[in-house]
This record gives sequence, C-alpha cells and structure tokens, in this order.
Amino acid sequence: MKKVRDTYGNSAASGYTIDFFTLNAPGASQAFLASPFFSTFEPIGALTVRGCKVRLLVRLCSITLPTVLRQAFNDPHVAVRYYTSRSFHAKLYIIDDVALVGSANLTDAGLKTNREVSVVLRKGRDTGFDALPAMFNLFWDYADVLDEEICARYEQAFKMIGKAKEEQEFQDFLEKLVPAGRAAQCQGWQRDRFEKAIISSGIAPKI
Repeated sequence: MKKVRDTYGNSAASGYTIDFFTLNAPGASQAFLASPFFSTFEPIGALTVRGCKVRLLVRLCSITLPTVLRQAFNDPHVAVRYYTSRSFHAKLYIIDDVALVGSANLTDAGLKTNREVSVVLRKGRDTGFDALPAMFNLFWDYADVLDEEICARYEQAFKMIGKAKEEQEFQDFLEKLVPAGRAAQCQGWQRDRFEKAIISSGIAPKI
C-alpha cells in the first residue's frame, strides 16, 4: 500500500509526484495549489471529487491549456486566480496540514515523467510548513480572479495564435486580449507594499 513520501522525484524508486495528490485526497477539506504551468486536471479532480475545496493559482501562458483551465473554472469546488507575468514561478501545494514544495508543475510531465525534486512538509513536524499558508495567501491576494470573460478571452487567444513557436510570442499576443494581472502592474509603493508584506510575514529574509 502506497504511503505519502517525504520526497518525490518521478521514478519508481523515488515516487511519482501525482501520488502526493491522490494519497492526500481522501478526507481532505481544503487545498491551496500554486503552479505557473497548468495542463492536467487530474490532481484537481482527485481532490474535488471528494468534496475538497481548492484554491488554484496559475499563470496564463503558452503551457497552461485553456481546456484544462475551463475544466477547473467550471468545477464548483475550485476558485481560480491568475498571473500573466513570468515572475510568478512558485510551485506550492498545500492539502490541509501537509505541503509539497519543489520543481514540479501541474502538468503530466511535471507530475509523472520529468526528473523533478519536491519535498513534503508537515504541520507540527516541520517548522518550514508554518510560513507556507501565509505565503500562498499573499500570492493569492495579489492575483486576479479568473472570470468567464477572461476565460473566454484566453480560449480565443489560443484559437487565434495556435501553437506559438516561442513563449514570448504568445505572451505578446495574449496581452492584447487579457489584461495583465495586478502583480504585473505593481509599481512604486504598491510593489514595496507587497515586498514588505512578505518580509513582515516572516516568509522571506530582509535584504
């Protein structure tokens, strides 16, 4: 019988990242998931089919598929927010009192075949866990809400440009249809406020 590991590397010996979601799904009440690339609904579905409430934070880019984003948007158990900036690069997954932090995105490759490294942290066992919910909430608060209009515009962008040869090509085109998220627009005191919030929360060292 499989058990949740302390590390994942996507091999038979190190365990597959998807198992973190499927093994923690039974009995889960809430999940906070942050991944720039989002192209598979499998980990989300494993949670929501059991009634788990999910907050999903993604980046709108050439890798995040509109069909999968739509699937998440239509799930009544999922709230979706987004960034458009490349600076959003976090891969953080919190399911109740256990978290996974590492390199794996919410893609089939990231969860099953890529050579990734991810570490599991548990509340009450690992002190590093304590800062993670606050970190997620900061990113969540500064992200934009995915609504029907944005979802439709994103689908339109994919239909119009097709498969972009370069990510920047897609981003340039996307900006014409989807407004940049608030984090991408932060200037001056707004960006300072965001950085100060991170420092004061204790989740980042003061530089």
